Amino acid sequence: MRPVLAVLEALAVSIIVLLALFVGFCVVFVFPKLRRRGVTYLTPDAPHGPVDQLRTPELLESTARKSA
Repeated sequence: MRPVLAVLEALAVSIIVLLALFVGFCVVFVFPKLRRRGVTYLTPDAPHGPVDQLRTPELLESTARKSA
């Protein structure tokens, strides 16, 4: 009877240690990523990458023709 209790106790301790490691990992590495962050919106005239598609020569020419 004693060896069975020892095995069950060892199993319970190892499960608790693994659960503590998993919860600790989640708290340290995963939960900070889930924090709510403020959304920052770009202004309409802000550059949107290497090519600003709103300022292409074709669109600038078309706008100049419409305003003239």
